[in-house]
Amino acid sequence: MRASRELEEAQARTEKRLDELADDLRERDVRHAEFERDTHETLTRLCEGQVALQNSVRELAQAQTRTEARVDDLAQAQTRTEDSVQRLAEAMRLGFARSEARMDGLDQRIGGLEKTVRTEVGKLTRLFGQSIEEIAGEVVPFYLAREEGIELVSKLHRDFFKVDGQEFEIDLAGDGRRGEEKLLVLCEAKNSIDIREVEDFRGTVAKIAANTGEHVHAVMFSSRLTHRALPKARELGIVIIPWEYRLES
Repeated sequence: MRASRELEEAQARTEKRLDELADDLRERDVRHAEFERDTHETLTRLCEGQVALQNSVRELAQAQTRTEARVDDLAQAQTRTEDSVQRLAEAMRLGFARSEARMDGLDQRIGGLEKTVRTEVGKLTRLFGQSIEEIAGEVVPFYLAREEGIELVSKLHRDFFKVDGQEFEIDLAGDGRRGEEKLLVLCEAKNSIDIREVEDFRGTVAKIAANTGEHVHAVMFSSRLTHRALPKARELGIVIIPWEYRLES
């Protein structure tokens, strides 16, 4: 009885942790939306600043043209000021070149920022936009290799098995090896798993194992387990991969 209570308490703590992780995921969704909005606003301001700078450069170029015309007029009327006018024109030319250089630098920085934003948004999209099966496809191989010494020799994929005229759909299936032992890895990935689903999956695994003659390694992955699902899975020889492993893979 004491062991049962400890197990139930451990399961309760696990469920509490999963609830916290679910809340954290929702908070990340909110932060993701805020990040995209802030990034969009920043890029908008940068674009507006670039347009303003380009307008300033055009105005400077127009002013330079007018000044050079005026200098030509003054040169014709006042030859003694030619040296001063030439120095002024050279200074303006250098100033314009520096403005162009600054503008080029700004273009490069904007391009770098856009690339960084695309990269970060892509990371967030991959993290928050995956289905439970896609997450399991990344987590399960990592867990099996790290915790159970099982190396997959084929990529996990959705598969169908026919047994006595009945077709069973498996979320993720693939061949594996632990040392010299060959295994057929079957994984069920769901947002929530209860004791009934554990028992159903065990029944499916048993039928496939009997039909194929292979040693089946059964795995379940979920973001939430009911309090009786974990002990039942252990009793039936099914590996339950913790949701937290998605952050380590």
